[in-house]
Formats: sequence, structure tokens, C-alpha cells
Amino acid sequence: MKGQDIVILVWIASEETSGNKDWVIRDLAHDLNISTSTVHSSLSSMETAGLYDKNSKRISKQTLLDFLKYGFSIVFPIVYGAETRGIIVPLKVIGEEMNLSSEKYIWKNSKGKDILPQITPLYNGAPIATLKSKKAKEIIGLLECLRMTRHKRMTKIAFHKLEEMIMPNSSNPMLALKQKHE
Repeated sequence: MKGQDIVILVWIASEETSGNKDWVIRDLAHDLNISTSTVHSSLSSMETAGLYDKNSKRISKQTLLDFLKYGFSIVFPIVYGAETRGIIVPLKVIGEEMNLSSEKYIWKNSKGKDILPQITPLYNGAPIATLKSKKAKEIIGLLECLRMTRHKRMTKIAFHKLEEMIMPNSSNPMLALKQKHE
């Protein structure tokens, strides 16, 4: 499993949630700064893992959420590094719930202008993807927040935002049941 696999799954799940069941691999690849062949390879791997069904083009959303909650930060831990020049990691996507004035990191990248402590990106194309697509910035930013396990409040907020993106109202079973019957 690779970091980009999870970003791809969250992107597809968010498309499903927003009602777009006719998403196209080319658009996904462009938004996430990943080649189409890599997307195909990733989806094959995720199908083998039981996280994706290629016939229906659907994600196993509950399995994905369980992985994000219990395994993601273990499989993809943050590696902190020295100060360097790069692109600021979009941690502010978690919103105003946290004061992030002191929490700023960069991904090392020649296109960046800021000099801050660095972290390794979830995948190599992540920094450029966040500059190209608002949706990619939100997804990747939330996943990066989820990886920062030394900030419990940040990871909790990030998980709940991802949960809403993947399965709206899943944290409130009564509301989800009510919406199902409407």
C-alpha cells in the first residue's frame, strides 16, 4: 500500500458522496498529480485489498474509515526533518477549530518560497497536487493532519472532516438511519 492509494480512495469516495458516480480516471490523475497508469495500478491493488470494486467503481467506505482511524498513521507515519525551502503543508484545512499559528511545516520542493521544518509528503506528487486542485489540497491536507499523531486534537478533527467527506452523518447513526428512510 502506498500513500497515493489512500488519497485516490478518499478522492473517489468524496466524488461518490457529492453525487458524481461518473468520475473519470484522467480527472483524478490530474487533480492528484499522479499518472493514469499509476491510478490504474493503485485501483488494482485496492481491489485486491477489498477497498475498491472496479465493476461498480465504488469504495468500501466503512473499511476505508476504519483504516484511516486505526491504521493510517501507523502505516504512514510523519517523518520530521530540518528546516528547508518548500511548499507549506495545508494544515489549515481543518478549519478554525484549532489555532495553528505555531504549527507550520513544509514539503521540500524547489517551487516553494518558505523556509520551515519539513515533513515527508504522503506521496511525491502531493505538494504540486495541492497547488493545482482545491479538492486535492483539502484531501491531502486532512490526511497530513491525520498523520500528526502528537497532536491528538488535530487528528480527531481531521478524522471527523474526512468521515463527513467519505460518509456524511456516519458518526451519528440515528441521523444516518433517518436520512436513509427519507
